[in-house]
Amino acid sequence: YTVAADTTFTIGTDGTVAYSGTTRTTDGALLLEDSLTKVAISKKSTANGTELPGAELSLTGNADWEKILTQFAENDEHKVAGITDTTTGALIGIKWISTNEELSVEGLTTEEEYILQEDGAPLGYAYSENIRFKLEGQGTNTQVYVYNKDSGNFEESSKVEMFDDLDTGTLVLTKTIDGLNVTDEELAGGLKFTIQNEEDNYLAADGSIQREVIELTLSQFTRQSDGTYILTIENVPSGTYLITEVNTAIEGYQLQSTSIVSGTGVVQYQQTTNVLLTDKYEKKITETSKTDKHDKKITGSSKTDTENSSGKKTTSTLNTGDAMSAEILRLFTLLLLSGTGILLSARRLRKE
Repeated sequence: YTVAADTTFTIGTDGTVAYSGTTRTTDGALLLEDSLTKVAISKKSTANGTELPGAELSLTGNADWEKILTQFAENDEHKVAGITDTTTGALIGIKWISTNEELSVEGLTTEEEYILQEDGAPLGYAYSENIRFKLEGQGTNTQVYVYNKDSGNFEESSKVEMFDDLDTGTLVLTKTIDGLNVTDEELAGGLKFTIQNEEDNYLAADGSIQREVIELTLSQFTRQSDGTYILTIENVPSGTYLITEVNTAIEGYQLQSTSIVSGTGVVQYQQTTNVLLTDKYEKKITETSKTDKHDKKITGSSKTDTENSSGKKTTSTLNTGDAMSAEILRLFTLLLLSGTGILLSARRLRKE
């Protein structure tokens, strides 16, 4: 109960009583009335400042909890219930589920400290810290004092408000590309990425989660002075994400096996998670070919300049193919046989 307000009264010479305050006269008596303390407890979202339904809350401290429970009907939408000490079986507080309306609690004891605790946060929200508060009362008014950890004092408030932040963090993707000068076409879609959570849903660049496939392109990244590309996604719901480069094909280039085209990032509340992907390209080597007089394909000798991931040019020489070697051997054999035949004919003529 609150402390009754002071009452000032005077008695006139005719026996009448004039008074002020919360008292009333019945049959000439002065009555001092104590009012039940009353406090409003609100659960809100920091995103929009409105009441946040679905949070599991509990309130503990020294009070007549059995009497307090009687003010809540069985069909109360907050589903208020008592908290029992597991050892003694005594009531030590109440618990409820937040709705679109704040909860009003009457009958808490003044000058006692109470603790409001969140036992279960709504989906997508982070748990709030406990709130300590106490009440003072004068007449029909109840003053609420909430503990401020920054100042170390209990400060007056109109109600007890607990706020939940969205359970989100920041995901930063860094893309490094070696051996390739990125063109506008490649920025627009030549290199594509997907980001999926554990439920196989897709993360968009604005931090929202979608069921349909979302492909991010390199054009959504910001190019840095060192040549790397960075995409920062804020307000990402906490969880584990798989980042995959779904298209790495660039005409005229081949991707080296040392490239990193996928990675996993664990996003946590108010934390920044970094994931690095690296593409290492080199130009494809081309061969020149020609045919002999029998239309057999032979490989000629050619030189091709290539550029590796370090930017160094190298020269590759392609040796004469096996088809040409075989042809030379065949011609040599024919000449050798022809020479042998001429020599035998000459010997026969001498004998004759």
